[in-house]
Amino acid sequence: MSKILRAVHAYLSDVLKRLPTHKATQIEGYCNTAGNPIKIKKWLWGSADAYSFTTY
Repeated sequence: MSKILRAVHAYLSDVLKRLPTHKATQIEGYCNTAGNPIKIKKWLWGSADAYSFTTY
């Protein structure tokens, strides 16, 4: 696994712990099918739930 993918995996693992279950499930499904860090980042930061973990 590349350094970038390891970093994304670690980041998303932390994110999944902080989000409501329905949102975490959506992210897991997205990561398993797409796996594009840039798309994941845009998708996360485009959601209302994402704001809470980007401002601590």
